[in-house]
Amino acid sequence: MRSKGGLHSMQDFAATKGEYVTPIKTDFRGYTVHECPPNGQGIIALLLLNMMSKLDVIDGPVTTDRLHLELEACRLAYRARNLYVADPAFADVPVEDILSDDYAQRLVDAIDMTRAQEPPADIPLTRHRDTVYLSVVDKDRNACSFINTLYMGWGSGLVAPKSGVVLQNRGHGFSLEPGHPNCIAGGKRPLHTIIPGMLTQKGRAVMPFGVMGGHYQSLWAYAVSDAHAGLWHGHPRGDGCTAHYGGSRRRRR
Repeated sequence: MRSKGGLHSMQDFAATKGEYVTPIKTDFRGYTVHECPPNGQGIIALLLLNMMSKLDVIDGPVTTDRLHLELEACRLAYRARNLYVADPAFADVPVEDILSDDYAQRLVDAIDMTRAQEPPADIPLTRHRDTVYLSVVDKDRNACSFINTLYMGWGSGLVAPKSGVVLQNRGHGFSLEPGHPNCIAGGKRPLHTIIPGMLTQKGRAVMPFGVMGGHYQSLWAYAVSDAHAGLWHGHPRGDGCTAHYGGSRRRRR
């Protein structure tokens, strides 16, 4: 990496280690949904669940009202992601505030049922591949939700010459805006998109779940949880975060 102009040192790699963290969670339709805490975007999947819990949508999974609400909720939630989610070792990430009942209600109150909002300019969502997700349950009902990624473009495109390990390029998730909670810095972890999840009920594992798809994983994690609650089975999916309504910006009825 140094030969390619990189700034990493052996000390950087030696200081890197995994962490055991306490999952964050929310309740949704009789289930508890667990996600990894920031610096990942699992908190935004939980925020979406909190928002949709406040909306009285009982007319089926594929209607104009439901799709409008989900698209608008996604836009608002992803704006919050880009403003607040970062490495908690370097920034004050307001996890409890983001998952609070009051914050979800304030975002829901900002949805206009007569028209679509302009997609926020500060959410440059692009498709990212090269992610693998594994969901495993053994005969004793031990459940594992596991995700791994190189990020887009087959990672960095660099392979360690001795081990053959392909180096990822998750540094792409940093912001270059000075003073931003997710601004690039030495020893800091960027906002990342991979979010393995777990669904429980009454303290017992019901379903490990996860999806591939970069930025869209928070939306799809919401959809998976909603599907398990019986609302989405057999229906198409969509990438709602960057969706535009055709024609004018006003909703069609």
